Amino acid sequence: MSSFLSKKKDSKSFDDALSTAPESTQKNKRYAINLLNRFVTESYSGRSILDVTDELRLLKTQDSQTYEDALYGMLQDWIVWNERNGLGNFTIRVAFSNIRKYLFHLGIKTNEQDIKEYLRFG
Repeated sequence: MSSFLSKKKDSKSFDDALSTAPESTQKNKRYAINLLNRFVTESYSGRSILDVTDELRLLKTQDSQTYEDALYGMLQDWIVWNERNGLGNFTIRVAFSNIRKYLFHLGIKTNEQDIKEYLRFG
């Protein structure tokens, strides 16, 4: 049963929440999401971020280690993809911070310690 208080968490609801932020913040978050969109489309045969988050949620229900490997593997591939596309370390780190917030909104949580263990920035 769904509660009348529950709100759907998707790109539209993220944009709605973002609309009250300063314009520069909105621009930076949308830039990071655009980078993630391009990466997912190129790397996963035209799939969307929502396809990826759905797959991650499915993996989480089956096996937590497989879920972590898939999540942090995808994020590391995203970092490398950005490096290959000429983005600097600072830009990638800022975009990554915004991506974490976006993924959190979509129900995919990352852990600070796991990020330190699994991910390598240039």
